[in-house]
Amino acid sequence: MTYQPAFDIDFRRGLVGEQLTKTFLNDLAGSLIEVKTDYRAHETGNVYVETHQYPKGQREYHQPSGINLSNANWYVFAGQANTGFIAIKKAELLRLAITAPRAEIATANINSNQTHGRLVRIEDIIATIYRQA
Repeated sequence: MTYQPAFDIDFRRGLVGEQLTKTFLNDLAGSLIEVKTDYRAHETGNVYVETHQYPKGQREYHQPSGINLSNANWYVFAGQANTGFIAIKKAELLRLAITAPRAEIATANINSNQTHGRLVRIEDIIATIYRQA
């Protein structure tokens, strides 16, 4: 027996991807997109999602930042090779971040604050994007 494609099923499945792409492109015109480039994601298998930061000169308390304050509808993780990116709705990324391991990033230089965040596995983002509806 040879493979017999089911064009009616393939067509309906294709429409799902086309509709999502249309939604994404429409959102580009009408809302904010948070774009991140994690230069170590290919090594670690994770992306860092910032959730809190210490204000300059403070170590006693931290305040919400990053995904907790972002008005974006989408998060885009761009590859440093300039060849592609992964896009995910902010609400889905936040859902993944809530259960992801905690991480802390020390101050990178005198112009940045120390932050807290979550290490979201790229594998989990992909699984979320491709899970059955």
